[in-house]
Amino acid sequence: MILIIEEFIKELACQKGVDLSVYAGDFLLGKIKSRMPALQIKTARNYLKKLQQDPIEADCLLERIGINDRSIEKPIDRNGKKIGVTIGSNGEYFLDMVLTLNSLS
Repeated sequence: MILIIEEFIKELACQKGVDLSVYAGDFLLGKIKSRMPALQIKTARNYLKKLQQDPIEADCLLERIGINDRSIEKPIDRNGKKIGVTIGSNGEYFLDMVLTLNSLS
């Protein structure tokens, strides 16, 4: 099941630009399983396929996880907002790149 969680993390990072790697796998799995009955999906693999085909479902899952701030759509929108990142993570590296490329700090 760890591999499927990693696939969800990669998909949501690619699709929505969020880093869920800091969340516990059991927590994410619980949120994933809580979305499946409403869609009449029985397996995590099929739910992953649904996410890949339906960006709105990705938003629903992120809301279930507790990530629903869509106010930052482009780098300049983060002006005046705090950004949390794990030091030494891929998220820190990519955040630094985005800020540097957009002349932000």
